[in-house]
Amino acid sequence: MLTSSGASSGGHAGQASPANAATPGSAANPANAANPGSAATPANAATLASREAKAEWLVYPQANYEFNIDEKLKSKFVMDADKCKKRINTYNQNGIRSSALAIILCHRYEYPHLLLLQNVESQTYYLLSGKYRSWEKPRDVLKKKLQKYVNQIRDMHFATSHFNAEQKESEDPIEIGEFLGEWWKTQFNSVYLPYLPAHITRPKEYIRLYQVTLTSRCIFHLPPGFTLKALPLFDLGSCGVAIGGLTSVLSRFKLHCMVPLEEGQEG
Repeated sequence: MLTSSGASSGGHAGQASPANAATPGSAANPANAANPGSAATPANAATLASREAKAEWLVYPQANYEFNIDEKLKSKFVMDADKCKKRINTYNQNGIRSSALAIILCHRYEYPHLLLLQNVESQTYYLLSGKYRSWEKPRDVLKKKLQKYVNQIRDMHFATSHFNAEQKESEDPIEIGEFLGEWWKTQFNSVYLPYLPAHITRPKEYIRLYQVTLTSRCIFHLPPGFTLKALPLFDLGSCGVAIGGLTSVLSRFKLHCMVPLEEGQEG
């Protein structure tokens, strides 16, 4: 019978067990002996290397992303008085709005650019996003939203020799990748902020950012008055503090600028 203190009832309290005798003060522990001062082992070194390895991101030429105008999307993106009033009513009923936003890259002459939508009249930039509810998965909602705006075109082949052979083109034209961070909106029509100011107790929108990789060639469906725009990463500062800070976020990725195969060239 054992007591609650862990000592035996036969008067042998404090007697060293084989396990205790083998590890007095944990000094004789083989693991501790092999790791004096927490020295790195091959396993630890491999784990550290995997943590430091950069995630990869396939980036296709801007010229491969076309767009057309869809009259059915006329009321999208622009925050007019009616839409602002609707947002206010929804906020009063359901609280803060939650959105998932797509970060899409392309390249011009193998220099990475951020792909945005631009209102021709106001010159305002927009990023594709989708609203999700508390019981929904942001990734699934974002992908479903992007499928309304983006369609695949299958007529080009790209070189794959400059990145891991395992990373072949997916049959799915839209791939939702890593979570990149979060932004906030303090007002219904305000700009994105990469932080929540201390004096704001009732933010109006919470935005989750995701890496999005499109297939090698796509066509975008845009509302009237919009165009597809690619901004070089060094020029993002003019788009506000949140979008301007994306360059730091993207620095942890290894960007692969894909180029079309020439005739007679193998991938």
